Amino acid sequence: MLEVLLTKRGRARWEWRVCDSSGKTIMGASEISRAEAKYQGERALFLLLLTTARTLDPGQVAVGLAPIAARRSRPKRDRDVGDAASRPPGL
Repeated sequence: MLEVLLTKRGRARWEWRVCDSSGKTIMGASEISRAEAKYQGERALFLLLLTTARTLDPGQVAVGLAPIAARRSRPKRDRDVGDAASRPPGL
């Protein structure tokens, strides 16, 4: 599980970190305002989740999404690609 941590550093500095469940920092930086640090931290978390979701195998997809993955991998039927008579030669 990933989480965003905000820490005040001095009078005008906020640090944000994206950490995993063991507490190891994956990404981090500092900003001038708390709102900006919160925004940048949540943005980094979103981008990490987006990147991770694209690299998952269909077997690793959540249980609720399994039927969708199964529909995508179904074999094409003749009606999906058209019959051989309607295609140009060589295809």
